[in-house]
Amino acid sequence: MSERAFETVVTVADELEHLRLVLESAPVSIVILDGGTISSLNAHAERMFGYRREELAGAPFDRLVAGGLRGGKLLTPARDLVALRKDGSSFIAEMAVGAPARGGMSVVTINEISQSRRAETRLRAVIEAAPTAMMLVDQSGRMTLVNARAETLFGYSREELLGQSIEKVLPGRFRQMHVRQRNGYLAAPTARSMGAGRDLYGLRKDGTEVPIEIGLNPVRDGEDEHVLAAIIDITDRKRAEKLRRLSAEFGQRALASAEPGLLAKEAAELIARVTGVGFVRISEIDATGNSLTVITGVGWPAEWLDGHRLAMGPQAQETLRTGEPVFGGVDGPFGLCNEATSQKIVSSASVPIRTKDAIVGVLHVATTERRKWAQDDVSFLLSVGTILGMAIDRERREGRIARLNIELQHRFDESEAFSYSVAHDLRAPLRSVAGFADVLAEEYGATLDEEARRFIKLIVAGANQMGSLIDALLSLSRVSRQEITRGSVDLTMTARSVLADLRGSDPGRVVEVAIAPDMRVTGDAALLRTVVQNLLTNAWKFTRDSNPARIEISSRSIAGEVAYCVKDNGVGFATEFPGDLFAPFKRLHGRDFEGTGIGLATVARIIQRHGGRVWAESQLGAGAEFFFTIGEEPRT
Repeated sequence: MSERAFETVVTVADELEHLRLVLESAPVSIVILDGGTISSLNAHAERMFGYRREELAGAPFDRLVAGGLRGGKLLTPARDLVALRKDGSSFIAEMAVGAPARGGMSVVTINEISQSRRAETRLRAVIEAAPTAMMLVDQSGRMTLVNARAETLFGYSREELLGQSIEKVLPGRFRQMHVRQRNGYLAAPTARSMGAGRDLYGLRKDGTEVPIEIGLNPVRDGEDEHVLAAIIDITDRKRAEKLRRLSAEFGQRALASAEPGLLAKEAAELIARVTGVGFVRISEIDATGNSLTVITGVGWPAEWLDGHRLAMGPQAQETLRTGEPVFGGVDGPFGLCNEATSQKIVSSASVPIRTKDAIVGVLHVATTERRKWAQDDVSFLLSVGTILGMAIDRERREGRIARLNIELQHRFDESEAFSYSVAHDLRAPLRSVAGFADVLAEEYGATLDEEARRFIKLIVAGANQMGSLIDALLSLSRVSRQEITRGSVDLTMTARSVLADLRGSDPGRVVEVAIAPDMRVTGDAALLRTVVQNLLTNAWKFTRDSNPARIEISSRSIAGEVAYCVKDNGVGFATEFPGDLFAPFKRLHGRDFEGTGIGLATVARIIQRHGGRVWAESQLGAGAEFFFTIGEEPRT
């Protein structure tokens, strides 16, 4: 052997010895494998497993590490493996495998995992698998751990976040305040939510902001204190809250709106703005039930909107049949109509417009992009559809009421005209009857017997009574037709004036009267005098047998409104139906007391035209109280 070759051999031998010494003195367990069998191991491995290397030469690797081989191949790397000692005890280990050398030899390092390290490993695994974004922040505010969901939420890779300040993912306007709040939290850390009652936002890498909700938990790592932040993206929740708020506000405006067409226009624009669709049509089922009439919309050509008639397509038919939202489009079972195809519509949805009792229309939205309709959007559309249905129903009911009112007014006018005409036309023949009866009494009274003269008196009395009834009817007719002129009316002075007239017409009566001062209302002075006059005349009449007779005129608050009262201690009345008192020709006491039966009907008509109400309370023999109120606006 040449000198040079000998030197080479010596050098290689020295290197091998150096390598052996390095492996032998390494602070980790090293096992050299030949395929799946043990070739050798170092001193650290001998101490770890309790074997001498000679005992393991040629033994399978599974004797040391259970499950270290899978399918005849080494797991690399592997954690939480069960390592087996010679004495039968075991421990948890992790294993790393180097690249195979020539000849199939492999170097495997084995480390025992401590309990604390296992806990840390499991914590990292739990954080990584968490369904929410998780960040571990140290006392200096720097991120030491982030999971995959945090990467997705903020748009950064974890390499871009680790070691950075947590304020990196906060909008600029919050950063300075957050530093103070973070320091305050670390001074007394507890598990709690962050920013209760405030809107919190995170900052994405692309500069957009995302609404978030954060839960904080202190985590102690030896002497170090960390904060684990669980971050939830609440974009969907915020959007759902916004849709509910917009729906409620739209409902409030609908209550105040008298025009469903304008309300529908607002609804179409609101839907397009909030849901981002390009096409909206709000349609009402026509009278035949076989087609739709468009009320309004957005996005469609003008000639296909207001008043446009639509055939009842399959999607609309299904919406009306089920009363539920129906989704259509190019891939749906209902296809697209020619109008939709011409606008390149791809996805659509229809919801019913319903009243309490029926479906009255269809709300249709569409887009030129494929769209999966979110439940929040569908709920919003259903809510708007219900509000529109209520508005349509209200318009229909108000229309029916208006038509009924017109019909009733027409009948009332005819009745008033007939009553006026009859009353007016009866006056002439009635005067003739009374006149000829007077002539008979004057010219032929001396030749007539007592019975004939009595008949003539009955004719004259009947004619006079009929004349009084005709005058009362004409008065009632005038009250119903007379225009109301509102002004300030002093009911106290009116009552005093009426009572003065009654005393003048019946000076022998002694009646105690109490009139409340300062009773002022706004109304027609002449008509209200008629009210007071009729009520006081009745009180004067029905107290004629009372001793002493007493009449009171006062005001009081009843159910939040001012009521005026005429009270007497007269004969009173009893009736099962108090409202009948105010019908024409209803007499309280038959013919025991004079009167036409029109006075209370006149009172009721005047008070009704003033927007008030009138009622009575009484018991037979215990007097009566008549109440009336005056409304703020006159009624026709």
